[in-house]
Amino acid sequence: MGKKQGAYLYGITAMQVGEVDCPGIGTPPQKVHLVPAGGVGLIITHLSPDFEDVSIEDAVQHVRVLENVMAKSPVLPIRFGTVAESLADLKRMVASHEFVIRKELNRLKGKYEVGVKAYWRKEVILEELQQSKDYSTLVEQAQQDSRTAIELGQRIESIANEWRSKFEEQFHPELARLTTDSIVGEAMGVEMVYNGSFLVTPEQDQRLKEKVVDIAEKKLASKIEFHYTTNLPPYNFVKLKLHWG
Repeated sequence: MGKKQGAYLYGITAMQVGEVDCPGIGTPPQKVHLVPAGGVGLIITHLSPDFEDVSIEDAVQHVRVLENVMAKSPVLPIRFGTVAESLADLKRMVASHEFVIRKELNRLKGKYEVGVKAYWRKEVILEELQQSKDYSTLVEQAQQDSRTAIELGQRIESIANEWRSKFEEQFHPELARLTTDSIVGEAMGVEMVYNGSFLVTPEQDQRLKEKVVDIAEKKLASKIEFHYTTNLPPYNFVKLKLHWG
Protein backbone atom coordinates (compact mmCIF):
# COMPACT_ATOMS: atom_id res chain seq x y z
CA MET A 1 0.00 0.00 0.00
CA GLY A 2 2.93 2.37 0.45
CA LYS A 3 3.03 5.31 2.85
CA LYS A 4 -0.40 6.85 3.23
CA GLN A 5 -2.28 9.10 5.58
CA GLY A 6 -5.87 8.27 6.28
CA ALA A 7 -7.80 5.51 8.00
CA TYR A 8 -7.62 1.73 8.05
CA LEU A 9 -11.14 0.27 7.72
CA TYR A 10 -12.56 -2.73 9.55
CA GLY A 11 -16.26 -2.37 8.85
CA ILE A 12 -19.48 -0.40 9.18
CA THR A 13 -21.79 -0.77 12.17
CA ALA A 14 -24.94 0.66 13.68
CA MET A 15 -22.99 2.11 16.63
CA GLN A 16 -21.52 5.55 16.03
CA VAL A 17 -19.42 6.80 18.92
CA GLY A 18 -16.64 5.52 21.19
CA GLU A 19 -13.53 3.36 21.23
CA VAL A 20 -13.58 -0.34 20.50
CA ASP A 21 -12.19 -2.30 23.44
CA CYS A 22 -9.84 -4.35 21.30
CA PRO A 23 -6.36 -3.60 19.91
CA GLY A 24 -6.22 -2.94 16.19
CA ILE A 25 -3.61 -3.38 13.49
CA GLY A 26 -0.03 -2.21 13.76
CA THR A 27 3.06 -2.68 15.93
CA PRO A 28 2.40 -1.66 18.60
CA PRO A 29 -1.35 -2.26 18.12
CA GLN A 30 -3.24 0.94 17.37
CA LYS A 31 -6.51 2.08 18.91
CA VAL A 32 -9.78 1.36 17.13
CA HIS A 33 -12.42 4.08 16.95
CA LEU A 34 -16.05 4.39 15.95
CA VAL A 35 -16.60 7.41 13.72
CA PRO A 36 -20.10 8.60 12.75
CA ALA A 37 -20.98 8.80 9.06
CA GLY A 38 -24.59 9.83 8.58
CA GLY A 39 -26.65 7.50 10.77
CA VAL A 40 -24.11 4.67 10.90
CA GLY A 41 -20.58 4.25 12.23
CA LEU A 42 -17.22 3.48 10.65
CA ILE A 43 -14.85 1.15 12.52
CA ILE A 44 -11.40 2.58 11.87
CA THR A 45 -7.82 3.00 13.01
CA HIS A 46 -6.26 6.42 12.28
CA LEU A 47 -3.03 5.86 10.37
CA SER A 48 0.19 7.71 11.01
CA PRO A 49 2.10 9.16 8.02
CA ASP A 50 4.76 6.44 8.28
CA PHE A 51 2.29 3.54 8.05
CA GLU A 52 3.57 1.14 5.41
CA ASP A 53 1.67 -2.12 5.18
CA VAL A 54 -0.38 -4.75 6.98
CA SER A 55 0.88 -8.17 8.06
CA ILE A 56 -0.51 -11.65 8.69
CA GLU A 57 -0.77 -10.75 12.38
CA ASP A 58 -2.90 -7.75 11.38
CA ALA A 59 -5.32 -10.09 9.61
CA VAL A 60 -5.99 -11.82 12.92
CA GLN A 61 -6.55 -8.50 14.68
CA HIS A 62 -8.84 -7.32 11.89
CA VAL A 63 -11.20 -10.24 12.59
CA ARG A 64 -10.93 -9.81 16.38
CA VAL A 65 -11.98 -6.18 16.10
CA LEU A 66 -15.04 -7.18 14.07
CA GLU A 67 -15.93 -9.94 16.54
CA ASN A 68 -15.67 -7.44 19.40
CA VAL A 69 -18.07 -5.03 17.73
CA MET A 70 -20.42 -7.83 16.63
CA ALA A 71 -21.04 -8.68 20.28
CA LYS A 72 -22.86 -5.34 20.59
CA SER A 73 -24.05 -4.42 17.09
CA PRO A 74 -24.45 -5.85 13.58
CA VAL A 75 -21.47 -5.29 11.31
CA LEU A 76 -20.81 -5.02 7.59
CA PRO A 77 -17.21 -6.28 7.42
CA ILE A 78 -14.79 -4.59 5.02
CA ARG A 79 -12.08 -6.54 3.23
CA PHE A 80 -8.80 -6.88 5.11
CA GLY A 81 -6.15 -4.36 4.04
CA THR A 82 -8.56 -1.59 2.97
CA VAL A 83 -7.33 1.97 3.54
CA ALA A 84 -9.18 5.24 2.89
CA GLU A 85 -6.77 8.05 2.07
CA SER A 86 -9.47 10.63 2.79
CA LEU A 87 -11.66 9.89 5.77
CA ALA A 88 -13.83 12.91 4.95
CA ASP A 89 -14.57 11.59 1.44
CA LEU A 90 -15.33 8.14 2.85
CA LYS A 91 -17.74 9.56 5.43
CA ARG A 92 -19.57 11.51 2.72
CA MET A 93 -19.88 8.42 0.54
CA VAL A 94 -21.17 6.24 3.39
CA ALA A 95 -23.62 8.94 4.49
CA SER A 96 -24.98 9.15 0.94
CA HIS A 97 -25.75 5.40 1.05
CA GLU A 98 -27.08 5.43 4.60
CA PHE A 99 -30.52 4.01 3.72
CA VAL A 100 -29.23 0.85 2.03
CA ILE A 101 -26.47 0.40 4.62
CA ARG A 102 -28.94 0.57 7.50
CA LYS A 103 -31.23 -1.86 5.66
CA GLU A 104 -28.36 -4.32 5.31
CA LEU A 105 -27.36 -3.90 8.97
CA ASN A 106 -30.95 -4.61 10.02
CA ARG A 107 -30.98 -7.75 7.86
CA LEU A 108 -27.84 -9.03 9.61
CA LYS A 109 -28.88 -8.01 13.14
CA GLY A 110 -28.48 -10.88 15.59
CA LYS A 111 -26.74 -13.07 12.99
CA TYR A 112 -23.19 -14.17 12.24
CA GLU A 113 -21.37 -16.59 9.97
CA VAL A 114 -20.46 -20.20 10.66
CA GLY A 115 -17.97 -22.17 8.59
CA VAL A 116 -18.22 -25.94 8.19
CA LYS A 117 -15.33 -27.65 6.44
CA ALA A 118 -14.96 -31.37 5.82
CA TYR A 119 -11.76 -33.23 4.92
CA TRP A 120 -11.07 -36.74 3.66
CA ARG A 121 -9.20 -38.88 6.13
CA LYS A 122 -6.01 -39.80 4.23
CA GLU A 123 -6.33 -43.50 4.96
CA VAL A 124 -9.77 -43.51 3.31
CA ILE A 125 -8.39 -42.06 0.08
CA LEU A 126 -5.80 -44.84 0.05
CA GLU A 127 -8.47 -47.47 0.65
CA GLU A 128 -10.47 -46.15 -2.31
CA LEU A 129 -7.39 -46.20 -4.54
CA GLN A 130 -6.36 -49.68 -3.45
CA GLN A 131 -9.62 -51.06 -4.80
CA SER A 132 -8.18 -50.48 -8.29
CA LYS A 133 -6.47 -53.61 -9.59
CA ASP A 134 -3.57 -51.65 -11.04
CA TYR A 135 -2.96 -49.43 -7.99
CA SER A 136 0.26 -51.13 -6.84
CA THR A 137 1.65 -51.00 -10.37
CA LEU A 138 0.75 -47.33 -10.71
CA VAL A 139 2.43 -46.42 -7.43
CA GLU A 140 5.59 -48.23 -8.45
CA GLN A 141 5.64 -46.67 -11.92
CA ALA A 142 4.84 -43.18 -10.57
CA GLN A 143 8.19 -43.15 -8.80
CA GLN A 144 9.92 -43.39 -12.15
CA ASP A 145 7.50 -41.84 -14.64
CA SER A 146 6.01 -38.34 -14.31
CA ARG A 147 3.08 -39.17 -16.59
CA THR A 148 2.07 -42.07 -14.36
CA ALA A 149 2.40 -39.80 -11.31
CA ILE A 150 0.03 -37.34 -12.99
CA GLU A 151 -2.44 -40.16 -13.71
CA LEU A 152 -2.33 -41.23 -10.06
CA GLY A 153 -2.96 -37.64 -8.96
CA GLN A 154 -5.92 -37.41 -11.33
CA ARG A 155 -7.43 -40.55 -9.82
CA ILE A 156 -7.14 -39.05 -6.34
CA GLU A 157 -8.76 -35.84 -7.54
CA SER A 158 -11.54 -37.81 -9.27
CA ILE A 159 -12.38 -39.63 -6.03
CA ALA A 160 -12.36 -36.33 -4.11
CA ASN A 161 -14.64 -34.66 -6.68
CA GLU A 162 -17.07 -37.57 -6.53
CA TRP A 163 -17.30 -37.25 -2.77
CA ARG A 164 -17.68 -33.47 -2.99
CA SER A 165 -20.70 -33.90 -5.25
CA LYS A 166 -22.23 -36.53 -2.96
CA PHE A 167 -21.67 -34.40 0.12
CA GLU A 168 -23.19 -31.28 -1.44
CA GLU A 169 -26.21 -33.22 -2.73
CA GLN A 170 -26.88 -35.33 0.35
CA PHE A 171 -25.76 -33.33 3.37
CA HIS A 172 -25.66 -29.64 2.47
CA PRO A 173 -29.49 -29.40 2.14
CA GLU A 174 -29.84 -30.93 5.62
CA LEU A 175 -27.59 -28.25 7.05
CA ALA A 176 -28.88 -25.35 4.96
CA ARG A 177 -32.51 -25.69 6.01
CA LEU A 178 -31.50 -25.11 9.64
CA THR A 179 -30.04 -21.67 8.84
CA THR A 180 -31.01 -18.26 7.46
CA ASP A 181 -28.76 -18.50 4.40
CA SER A 182 -25.94 -20.66 3.08
CA ILE A 183 -23.39 -21.06 0.31
CA VAL A 184 -20.99 -23.77 -0.79
CA GLY A 185 -17.52 -22.37 -1.41
CA GLU A 186 -14.70 -23.71 -3.51
CA ALA A 187 -12.82 -26.65 -2.03
CA MET A 188 -9.26 -25.68 -1.13
CA GLY A 189 -6.98 -28.61 -1.80
CA VAL A 190 -7.63 -32.22 -2.76
CA GLU A 191 -8.33 -33.33 0.81
CA MET A 192 -11.18 -30.85 1.33
CA VAL A 193 -14.52 -32.28 0.24
CA TYR A 194 -16.83 -29.59 1.61
CA ASN A 195 -16.59 -25.87 2.32
CA GLY A 196 -19.91 -24.56 3.61
CA SER A 197 -20.72 -21.14 5.04
CA PHE A 198 -23.94 -20.37 6.92
CA LEU A 199 -25.67 -17.24 8.19
CA VAL A 200 -27.16 -18.06 11.57
CA THR A 201 -28.74 -16.81 14.76
CA PRO A 202 -27.41 -18.26 18.05
CA GLU A 203 -30.32 -20.73 18.12
CA GLN A 204 -29.66 -21.83 14.55
CA ASP A 205 -25.97 -22.17 15.37
CA GLN A 206 -26.77 -24.67 18.10
CA ARG A 207 -29.06 -26.74 15.85
CA LEU A 208 -26.53 -26.64 13.02
CA LYS A 209 -23.72 -27.83 15.27
CA GLU A 210 -25.87 -30.68 16.58
CA LYS A 211 -26.64 -31.77 13.01
CA VAL A 212 -22.97 -31.63 11.98
CA VAL A 213 -22.03 -33.72 15.02
CA ASP A 214 -24.80 -36.18 14.17
CA ILE A 215 -23.59 -36.54 10.57
CA ALA A 216 -19.97 -36.78 11.66
CA GLU A 217 -20.54 -39.42 14.33
CA LYS A 218 -23.28 -41.55 12.79
CA LYS A 219 -22.69 -41.41 9.05
CA LEU A 220 -19.18 -40.33 8.15
CA ALA A 221 -17.00 -40.83 11.22
CA SER A 222 -14.64 -43.25 9.51
CA LYS A 223 -14.24 -41.17 6.34
CA ILE A 224 -14.54 -37.44 7.06
CA GLU A 225 -13.01 -35.02 9.57
CA PHE A 226 -15.11 -31.90 10.28
CA HIS A 227 -13.97 -28.41 11.31
CA TYR A 228 -16.69 -26.16 12.74
CA THR A 229 -15.96 -22.44 13.22
CA THR A 230 -18.56 -20.12 14.74
CA ASN A 231 -19.10 -16.38 15.44
CA LEU A 232 -17.42 -15.24 12.23
CA PRO A 233 -18.04 -11.84 10.58
CA PRO A 234 -20.64 -12.41 7.83
CA TYR A 235 -18.32 -11.77 4.87
CA ASN A 236 -20.07 -14.27 2.61
CA PHE A 237 -23.53 -12.83 3.24
CA VAL A 238 -23.15 -9.07 2.81
CA LYS A 239 -25.14 -8.25 -0.31
CA LEU A 240 -24.09 -4.60 -0.48
CA LYS A 241 -20.92 -3.53 -2.32
CA LEU A 242 -19.60 0.02 -1.89
CA HIS A 243 -16.77 1.60 -3.86
CA TRP A 244 -14.83 4.79 -3.36
CA GLY A 245 -11.95 6.43 -5.14
